[in-house]
Parts: sequence; C-alpha cells; structure tokens
Amino acid sequence: IGGRNTIGLFGEVNGATIKNFTLKNSYFFVSSNNNVKTYTGSVVGVLNGTLNTVKSDNTVFVEIENTTAEYNGGMVGRATNGTIQNCWFAGKLSGNGTRQGGILGGLSTSGDTCLIENCLVTGTFNAPQHIGGIIGTVWTGTSLTLNNSLFAGTIEKYKGNAPTSTGTVIGD
Repeated sequence: IGGRNTIGLFGEVNGATIKNFTLKNSYFFVSSNNNVKTYTGSVVGVLNGTLNTVKSDNTVFVEIENTTAEYNGGMVGRATNGTIQNCWFAGKLSGNGTRQGGILGGLSTSGDTCLIENCLVTGTFNAPQHIGGIIGTVWTGTSLTLNNSLFAGTIEKYKGNAPTSTGTVIGD
C-alpha cells in the first residue's frame, strides 16, 4: 500500500481499538526488497488507533536472508497516531532487518505520534542494528510518550557480532 508492505494479524488499523486478547504460538516470515519498506508487528503492521491489554506470546519473526525488512515490532511495526497500553511481548525477533523494538518497530515519518504505557517486553532480539527493548527507531519530527514500561528481555549477538545502535529502551 503506497510503496510499503504491512504485515501482522491486522495489516493496518485506522481509528479502531484492538483489545483484550492473547496471540499465541504465531510465526511471521518477513521478506522484502530494497525498494519497499516493510512494517511488521505480531498484532498490527501500521497502527493509527489503540492497542490495549494484548499479549503476544511465543511469537517468532524470521526474515529471509539478503533482505532489509525494516520496522519490526513485537506488537506494532509502525505507529502513525497510536496508543499502546498494557501490552506484553514475549516472543523472538530475528533476522537481517533493522529497526526492531519489543513493542514498536518505530516512528518513521515526521508527524508520527505514539503513547506507550504500562508495557512489558520479555522477548529476545537477534539482528544487526537499531534494536530497542521497547522501540527500535524514533526519527526527528516524531513524537513519543513512554510511561511505566519495562524491557526484561535479551539482545543477542547477530552472526557472532554485537549489534550496533542498541538500547534497552530505544535503539536509534
């Protein structure tokens, strides 16, 4: 859609509230090319709405080699105008792509906004760069509010090397 791929249980959410469920034992295989951005989240690819009281348990993201899929979030790939509250990611993000976050892959375009509140990440990350325990990337001109959220997961080496631009809260 508009030069991008959105992948998740819900590809894009526009103005809706998704709440009160657990996504269990899911597997996402992400493939992209250099000309198309990919926004992947276990629940929502691109969020313009609310995600409330949702758990993603035993979710696994794996990318095909030689791709550069971006904005992989445990819960949401990209938020354009999102609210993410009371959510928990307990899965694994793995692969060659960048901008990975336990709750949100990132805010990618000037004007994107997101509130993340009371969220927990106990997942595992294995990627080369821009890995954040809560959010992968926050660009200039975007707006993020983060309250009472915790990363208690693991960031692993990628192909034997420590990832670059890595943080327990925000990667880049």
